Amino acid sequence: MNGTALARFVAGSALEAPFAANAELFLERRVGDLACIDLPEQAARGLARVLASNAEFARYLSSRAELLPRLAELSPDALRQQGASLEARLPSGWSSDLEGFLDGLRLLRRDDMAFAACLDLGGLAPFGEVSRFLSLLAERILERALDAARDSLGSAGGLDFAVLGMGKLAGRELTYHSDLDLIFLYGGDTEQMHPASRLAQRMIHYLSTPTGAGVAYTIDARLRPSGRQGTLGTSSEAYAGYQERQAQTWEHLALMRCRALAGDLSRAVPLLEKLQQEIGARHVAPWPAVAELRERIAAERTGNGRDALAIKTGAGGIM
Repeated sequence: MNGTALARFVAGSALEAPFAANAELFLERRVGDLACIDLPEQAARGLARVLASNAEFARYLSSRAELLPRLAELSPDALRQQGASLEARLPSGWSSDLEGFLDGLRLLRRDDMAFAACLDLGGLAPFGEVSRFLSLLAERILERALDAARDSLGSAGGLDFAVLGMGKLAGRELTYHSDLDLIFLYGGDTEQMHPASRLAQRMIHYLSTPTGAGVAYTIDARLRPSGRQGTLGTSSEAYAGYQERQAQTWEHLALMRCRALAGDLSRAVPLLEKLQQEIGARHVAPWPAVAELRERIAAERTGNGRDALAIKTGAGGIM
């Protein structure tokens, strides 16, 4: 599959000019690789569209010859196989080579995201399946980062600590550029607050600090009860009390699909299920509150005269 053959998949479309601009380095380095020559047509279509759609991806793919053989050997259940092999492909050895471990997390995320994008844009996998795979990838990387953070803070080894996923991650609806909305819960009294916050901070550092391989994920912890204020860790008791007595309707709606993703799940999962059942039974009709919130979003985030361009927050937008 030479450069001309790849270019034909975007010829005559809005991607033709971006392909010419973005793909030059990839074509220079990779188009002669045997795996690239043997790419099936749908995989080649997906690769061409990825190269055209994102300059950063194009630069990355030019340096990752390892990805092309995987694209050349596609099967109908490629994403399922990728998901099943995640555990074996996750990096380890953080105690002896932390920098290598952090780079490994980032390279795994970028490799698998590029692989999924080629399947998506090549018509080999529906986006719902791709989104579920990206969510699974994030969950596995979260687990590994938490394990490494625990080991680096020996005093946190026995801490009852769990990571909750919110938003798109909780709903298994991640996209290519989604950040991760997380809440950190700990068990026990206030003496555990400081070590829990340190553990959360270390985990965030492992995921979001730039290394030579970029960042793994951007973390958003603002959905915790204290918002931007206060410590990162919230006690399970305080979290339950907040949801039962203080949380607003939109917070309850977010809670309905919240999931416990990593850490001590044996306590976090029953707690979430109990809260979801109790609070779900209270709200007979949350829709008036939702409609009011939607109107506020459109008014405060869209601005005058920009509705037509506010794809996310404007009238008829995806929110």
